[in-house]
Amino acid sequence: MTVVGPKNRPMAELTALKEQLQQLEGVTAKSVSAPGPEAPLPKLDLKSQAAGQEDAGPRIQNASAVELEAAIAKAKPQLLAQLRPIIQQLEDAKIPADPAKATLAELTAGADAIYFRRKDIDNVYRMLRALPPEIQKAFPMAQLEALEKALKTKQEELEEVEDKLKGSAPSNAPAQSSMPYNFKPQEVKPSVPVLLRPEAMPTLDSAAQKLGDLLSDPGLAGAVLAAAPAGAAGEAYLNAIRSAAMLVDYATGTLDYTKVGENGWGIKDRGAHQARAYGYGDKNTSAPRQDGSRQALHAAIQEALGDKAPTKALERMVTDRFLLEVGIPKGVAQDWKPTFAAVTQALKDELFVPLRAINECLERSMVGYAYQQTDRAKGKQISADMTRAVSEGRFEEWRRSLPENVVQLQALSDPQRQIFFDSLKTQAEFGSRKISTREGVGPDLFWATKTGGPSHGFDVMTRCVMALLTNLRTKVIQVDDASFALPAARAYLKLIDRPDGQKPLLALEGVQFDFGYFGDKGGVKTQIFTHAAQKAKEMGLELIALSFDYHGVGGAMGGIKEGQRSALIHPVVLLEASDYMGNGHDGPIRAPDKTTLRGLIYSP
Repeated sequence: MTVVGPKNRPMAELTALKEQLQQLEGVTAKSVSAPGPEAPLPKLDLKSQAAGQEDAGPRIQNASAVELEAAIAKAKPQLLAQLRPIIQQLEDAKIPADPAKATLAELTAGADAIYFRRKDIDNVYRMLRALPPEIQKAFPMAQLEALEKALKTKQEELEEVEDKLKGSAPSNAPAQSSMPYNFKPQEVKPSVPVLLRPEAMPTLDSAAQKLGDLLSDPGLAGAVLAAAPAGAAGEAYLNAIRSAAMLVDYATGTLDYTKVGENGWGIKDRGAHQARAYGYGDKNTSAPRQDGSRQALHAAIQEALGDKAPTKALERMVTDRFLLEVGIPKGVAQDWKPTFAAVTQALKDELFVPLRAINECLERSMVGYAYQQTDRAKGKQISADMTRAVSEGRFEEWRRSLPENVVQLQALSDPQRQIFFDSLKTQAEFGSRKISTREGVGPDLFWATKTGGPSHGFDVMTRCVMALLTNLRTKVIQVDDASFALPAARAYLKLIDRPDGQKPLLALEGVQFDFGYFGDKGGVKTQIFTHAAQKAKEMGLELIALSFDYHGVGGAMGGIKEGQRSALIHPVVLLEASDYMGNGHDGPIRAPDKTTLRGLIYSP
């Protein structure tokens, strides 16, 4: 198979971009603008501007050549740091030059590689668009546009052949571009997960082979088979081997969050994490830890296989190593009672990555904000307590037992509390689309904030997901579109107490859409509001929709009017995340706070 790459047929657009970047190293402001009156420079932070935040200083207007040169010099390192890994990954990617001669696997891998690099290019383009026009002129905007368009054409070419080989089944890689100059609201098709799943190891032979492949030890499969017990005991042994293989797969494929993460632009959504679409630099930084884990797990598995009771030894090994791999030092867990069943379930639920990132990023996430050292220390303790609860199979029990959470729900009657905890589900059709809603529970909560926002979650702005995981009053409504593999959108639904013995109410916050979703956003908003209204009706409470997202989506539903309600905000375990409660979005609430909420009110 001939592939596009530096050794045979490099893309002309890629070459042009590389040449422009080399020229950028020596660009001067004189080539951008004629000298003008002196003006203060803005604080050029490409990442924060791309997220919609304003500059701390004024825009450049009639700036002098010296000032423009200084601004360009400040922006160059960020641009180059973003583009170099993308270029390297494009050059390394095995993209079929002749799709007609490629296998289905090669087509899928090539289309996925292009899709994720297009998303990366999109990020850089948005960052550049946030800069003043005078500075944009110094950067390779046209080359970025040409490269993205060329990649899109190649991706569609691969997908067309891929669909034919599949019998016109949906392709595995999105073809849309979200870039402003090339926006087409096309359907999104998710990447294929590469995570190792139990169903990929139906027999002991297949599990043993997979474990040997992961550890680069062809002889290990034979040792696994030789240690297998006979009869009914063999099923438990198979489960232990499967879990060991999943643990190895995660430990040798997950980033080292002691060294990466909290950088402002992480992996966008769950699909990208499943496909391990990590940046070139992050992969290199994480390689030493991954290699160390591979060696340690190899030795631990060999030792367990030599034990007189190999099944139990493997179960202990998986349980102990899981905690170490997700960032819990051995001494911290000495009094814990983790179970093999709970750890295996956590692996199946894809909690390895979020737990590692939370344990290793949270304290960093809270540095530099309005948090005291005691808040950061408490965060570290809570992340450890949460990991313990997951490994002991009692995560939901742990959440409900936290003293602050008991107070948050104290105004509910027992029947209301049960309805609040139940996960309501709704479904409706909007034209040809089937849109359904559900309330995230358990494992869903760890991944919820990877839908929408500036892709914040456990690895970026880690404090945000902790506000969801530790606050019992906050529920997340997740939206599924039948034609979209990942959650299409989400919205927070909060139980809010009121002063002077008034009945509590439900507060609905704004909608966050997945980056790749270009479906029926009006239908999504309508269904979220419908879900929240039905929940309020079942609980016998009022609903207040706090965002303009929901104006006009109530349809024929009666009892809706604009208004305001007093609210009593109870203290939180660690942090509260809300744009509507006046606490700076991600802030600690240590004492009861009275405030006023305004929005659309639905009175059932």
